[in-house]
Amino acid sequence: MISGSPLLWLPFSLGAGIVAGWYLRNYALLILLVLTVLLSPFLSGRGPEEGRKRVGFLCFFILGLLFGSGEGWRAARQRQLIQVYQGRTVDLVGTVLETPAPWRGGVRFLLRVEEVAGEQLAGQPRLEVFSFQGGDYAYGQRLALRGRVFGDAPGPGSAWARDRVVGGLLSEGQAEERGEGEVSVLGRLVHSCQRKLLRVGEATLPPKEAALLHGMLLGRREPALPTYNFERVGVAHLLSVSGLHLTFWLGLFWGLGKSFRLPDRVLGILAIPAVALFVLIAGGGAPALRAGIMTLLALFGDLTHRPARGPHLLAVAAIAILLLRPLEVFALGFWLSFAACAGLLIIYPRWEQAFSVYPWFVKSRGFFLSLAAQLMVTPLLSKVYGGVSLMAPVANLLLVPLGGLIVQIGLVAALAGLFFFPLARLLNAGNAVLIKLFQELITLLAKLPGYLSFPPWPWLAVGASYGVIFLLTWGLAVNPVTKKRRLPLFYILLVLVLIGLLVVGAYLVRDLRPSLQMVFFDVG
Repeated sequence: MISGSPLLWLPFSLGAGIVAGWYLRNYALLILLVLTVLLSPFLSGRGPEEGRKRVGFLCFFILGLLFGSGEGWRAARQRQLIQVYQGRTVDLVGTVLETPAPWRGGVRFLLRVEEVAGEQLAGQPRLEVFSFQGGDYAYGQRLALRGRVFGDAPGPGSAWARDRVVGGLLSEGQAEERGEGEVSVLGRLVHSCQRKLLRVGEATLPPKEAALLHGMLLGRREPALPTYNFERVGVAHLLSVSGLHLTFWLGLFWGLGKSFRLPDRVLGILAIPAVALFVLIAGGGAPALRAGIMTLLALFGDLTHRPARGPHLLAVAAIAILLLRPLEVFALGFWLSFAACAGLLIIYPRWEQAFSVYPWFVKSRGFFLSLAAQLMVTPLLSKVYGGVSLMAPVANLLLVPLGGLIVQIGLVAALAGLFFFPLARLLNAGNAVLIKLFQELITLLAKLPGYLSFPPWPWLAVGASYGVIFLLTWGLAVNPVTKKRRLPLFYILLVLVLIGLLVVGAYLVRDLRPSLQMVFFDVG
């Protein structure tokens, strides 16, 4: 179905090593020794090429083992530094490491702790600060705070673990400014740009509209953002800055460049810092990193006249992310982002190859493109959330173009606000109308039937679902010699699968009665 290149399987070897390293970090060196001794006779393979493949897989597994165990040891050491203060109210001094976000009338932000109760901390662990008082804090600012330390050791898949945060601090009173901390010049520049973009939106839009724009533009999850509706309709990816948002960003950049009649080669070179800036302003999460790395590789291929295939770009992006942020292998967002891309780069091209001769497919390409991405994320969503939106392909056709227009106008307004504020106010006045329309549409779609809720799937069902998807998609290909489908009895199997889906759907509709759902938030 896809190329047999070992590059496509190296991310799985690296990820398996990271998982093993995290859970078996105390035995990492022993595992490394055992692997080297036991597997060395098998590395030669059936020939030099096969031997090199096996060596590559083993090397990436060992690399993942070292990275995963390193993350585990680091988390354990930093957790020990702060655990002695668990549940206690302490005075501490630290440096702000992100642009603060709204929280219950106050703010929340990451803090690098440098002093606790007057004592210097060599490890400088990170805490997430929650303050009811608010404050106009900025990245790199040094603060003195008083508050209660809370939080259990975060699991490897949590946002805290991925950002190397070891706990929380419930702040009491107003923080005292202590000058500037030691942070990178690039970090100051990026967060300054992010802060200015946010201020333009806050000053030119109502609070709800500003929260929605900032969610789609920068991936910020503010309290006024209706995330439930996005998830129910199947467009939650609009709130996760990824390739779609980078397309909006680059589309605007390319359009401006063409208006100045710049050649494509010059635009390709100038696009490299533009993409890097986008990833940094978006926070450097897994979806944004994936989109940025794949785009930079594609631009490099075009500039050097050596274009790479989409699946290979996806594999290289996965390897780069796991090396930069190893614990992303435990994150749902990482897997959803790559699963959706696999649908677009692997599943959909097979559909197009098999059905492009049919007029009904040609006229519905947008729908099938959306369906391919949704099909690949459905098993994971069914495992984690126990529900799936049947409206997602249609909702994406309606909301993604409108969301793209909102993001592009909002981006132009934010950039204009840095130089000429009245123009930003004028642009966002019109954008507010589009945002209200978007809100009404997503609220309407969320009220419509079409969301199936059921017990979370076991991993065996998830694996079987992906097996069926890939088997049927591979079977669509026609053998160039026999002119027949590669999968025997393909249409019979396809009909059986469809009948099975209808039976399961009828069972779900009949037996899964609407019931009260209660959600409990553990706030420490």
